Amino acid sequence: MKKFLGVVATTVAALALSTTAANAAPAGNVVMFGDSFFANPTYAQVGGIQAAPGSSDIFYQGQPGSPSPQGCPQGQSNIGNELKKFGHDVVNMACSSAKAGGTSKRSNMQSQVSHALNRNTLNANTDSVLIQFGANDAPSLITDNPVTGASSDAILGEDYFKGMRDNISRIKRAAPNAKITVVSYPAVSAPNGALCPVRTQGFGPGFNLDFLAVAHNTEKFINSNMYRAARANNVNFYNLNAATKYNNMCANNSQRYVAGLVETGVPHNLSTHITHKGNREIARMLNNSAM
Repeated sequence: MKKFLGVVATTVAALALSTTAANAAPAGNVVMFGDSFFANPTYAQVGGIQAAPGSSDIFYQGQPGSPSPQGCPQGQSNIGNELKKFGHDVVNMACSSAKAGGTSKRSNMQSQVSHALNRNTLNANTDSVLIQFGANDAPSLITDNPVTGASSDAILGEDYFKGMRDNISRIKRAAPNAKITVVSYPAVSAPNGALCPVRTQGFGPGFNLDFLAVAHNTEKFINSNMYRAARANNVNFYNLNAATKYNNMCANNSQRYVAGLVETGVPHNLSTHITHKGNREIARMLNNSAM
């Protein structure tokens, strides 16, 4: 009898565990909304500026990856794919040229969020949402302010802040349990404001171009506005710009996370975008701090 009761108890316990597992919520996912820095397409995918003969378009062009759920081109080397290696279920909605406010060449923030909602990709089980918009919302450096690249700390304008506000609100309603983080862009210019657009394997750090700190000022204002948008909407902000200040375009090959305009020193997908090493390291940072 004691043996029989033991078998019954074991069976009941097993059934209880089975029922609990069946009723448990599915593991949450990570949803990414953004532009080409999250998508990281290749030269060939977007018809980008080709590097000079013998440069990265021959030696270092990355492999095209699977497109976003909306069909936007994405390279195999991108932050989302690197996050998957940490065990995350990642849905990367990012599209090159995307804006947070107004229309853009490819799917903008409004369209990306709508698609995620319509497909139930963004839901109550979503664990994390990563947002990165702003570069394409900024005014032209040449036509709007050729000296500084920015006239004020409100460089992105009201359309940007409205787009971020409205879409973050939609994200919160759909994914009330998710950790939502606005991720700033990685450092492109050096801390002293310099750019190093030509990076070649055999010529040291490349040459230094400091054009009245245009890029540096614009970069600073964009990231400041991203912080303001995060604070205004009560979501997290990850200062990737500060975390990568010594991994900019002018850094040496072993430390460079952003490719030059002409780049033969390190593997990458697209000029002035994140290198393969940068994608791996930034994914590690986000996994440790934004998930």
